Amino acid sequence: MTSRAESAAQTRRALLDAAATLLEVGGPAAVTLRAVGEQAGVSRGAPYGHFEGKSHLLAELSAELWMKTGRELAELSTSDADPRERLREAMRGIVRLGIEHRPTYELMFVVPDEHFELVSSAAEGAQDVFIGLVAEVVGDHSSRRVAALLMTGAHGIAAMAASGHLRSEKWGVEAPELIDDLVAAATRGTSR
Repeated sequence: MTSRAESAAQTRRALLDAAATLLEVGGPAAVTLRAVGEQAGVSRGAPYGHFEGKSHLLAELSAELWMKTGRELAELSTSDADPRERLREAMRGIVRLGIEHRPTYELMFVVPDEHFELVSSAAEGAQDVFIGLVAEVVGDHSSRRVAALLMTGAHGIAAMAASGHLRSEKWGVEAPELIDDLVAAATRGTSR
């Protein structure tokens, strides 16, 4: 028999999964508490028992996405690949998320004031893992600066590619090549 706490946890999970689906299909505008309840197969009022409102639901979803990204980066950091290749793969994953799951990716970078701590804490955890990947290549001294350069570069590459502005006929380069160039430029002369 399912306990009340287990049932509540299952409902909350179903609501977050439903919100993720609606976000991916229609962006933040499609994520209403009523639509989430309907998508999850629970009463349309059920989300109100788990979230303060839409911004709280989206903040929880954003935090989950950052935690998932952190886990993926941590898994990558333990691979047997060369540290530069691990870093390039981390960058590819970030850019791929931004291109293939644009609404989800964009949500990760929107931090509502009333839920700043929730999202920023999860983001910082993933970003710390990323800084660790960078430190393996450049050392601790410049790892934060280089990581910031690479993260903002990945963000720019993802945004331009997702919007269609990074066309190879215009720039003569595609996102994967830009990632390789950016990692090479940012880490040049800084190998450990």
